[in-house]
Amino acid sequence: LPLLLLAFAVGVGGWFVANLKWQRLLGALGSAAPYFDLFALNLIGVFYSLVLPGQVSGEIVKGLRLSQYGVQQAAVATSILMDRLTGLAALALAGLMGLALTPGSPLTGTAAWIALVVLGSSALPVILARRRLPFAPSSAAGVHAKLWFAASAVNDALLTYRSRPLVLAEALVLALLFQASVYAANYLVVVSVGAPLPLASLVWIVSTVSLLNLLPITLGGLGVREGAYTLLLEQQGVP
Repeated sequence: LPLLLLAFAVGVGGWFVANLKWQRLLGALGSAAPYFDLFALNLIGVFYSLVLPGQVSGEIVKGLRLSQYGVQQAAVATSILMDRLTGLAALALAGLMGLALTPGSPLTGTAAWIALVVLGSSALPVILARRRLPFAPSSAAGVHAKLWFAASAVNDALLTYRSRPLVLAEALVLALLFQASVYAANYLVVVSVGAPLPLASLVWIVSTVSLLNLLPITLGGLGVREGAYTLLLEQQGVP
């Protein structure tokens, strides 16, 4: 029981780190929001991610709530996008480190490819941001114009991030700290039930399952998460 209580405390503590990351990313775009207001929105997003397919739904809900507070929609959308992308990059990096420290198994090669693809994809939006988007509308009216101006605002925000690499580096470090809390909480549960699993193996397994859990297949990833854990843990000799 003490180990499970500690796992709960570590898991909750990680959300304070994740919330700080979002606040810093938002602040880099010149938009300020109180820390605990953002924390409440993060928890609301987590809830909707549990009851709606995929985790993107929770991000949309918390973004809509934040925009109602008067924060510019482009800053809201781009900060949430970068929050998610730095989180994915941290997952991929941690997963690769775990794989490097784990003896070979039938599925580690597949997991490594998944991590490399995710790591590369997480950097693409910042890399592909341009000084000016093509196909500018001839007038400010119409659906095309609205979409272009919205995309242009997000593009400008991505350029801001690209010009401030220290902000992105800080966000990645905070993302890694959040992931460390997730791995620590999971490892405490593993130890509490006496499962024979090294920490390095748990790191890449949790990373892989977390990435699979992003797919909008079932509500809250129910079934997908459990099935993936069962398959990967059995491959590592956990009964």
